[in-house]
This record gives sequence, structure tokens and C-alpha cells, in this order.
Amino acid sequence: MPLLLWVGMRVMGEIGNAVLVLVGGLVWVGVSGYSIDAIDRPGGHMPIPALAAYVLLCTGLAGVDPARSR
Repeated sequence: MPLLLWVGMRVMGEIGNAVLVLVGGLVWVGVSGYSIDAIDRPGGHMPIPALAAYVLLCTGLAGVDPARSR
């Protein structure tokens, strides 16, 4: 998921998204690992609150650009 996000942002011409990709990737691994039992069963999916929290976090991180803060 984070890799797809990074590729999509690069295709759209966005730069300076390293914080979003790094933190988003670590959180995605954590959320996926925490809810692996829900994901692994037939017809399973990630719990909606966990997915919503991930989306909100990444939306907040999308505005962070370390290159602009200098």
C-alpha cells in the first residue's frame, strides 16, 4: 500500500513525500500485523476503525514536507 501511494504521488509530480511513505509504511505493517486474524480468514478484511485511523494519519502526513520547512 505505501509503495503504491509513493508511485502514484511520483506519477502526479509530487516530491518530498518521504515522511509520508516511511511513517505510512511502518503504520501499515503494524495495522496489518495487529489485525492479521481478521484479514487472514476467508472473506476477511481490515477492521474499519483501523483503516479509518490509517487514512486519517496518512492524510495528515501528506501535508508534511521536510524540504519546505527550511
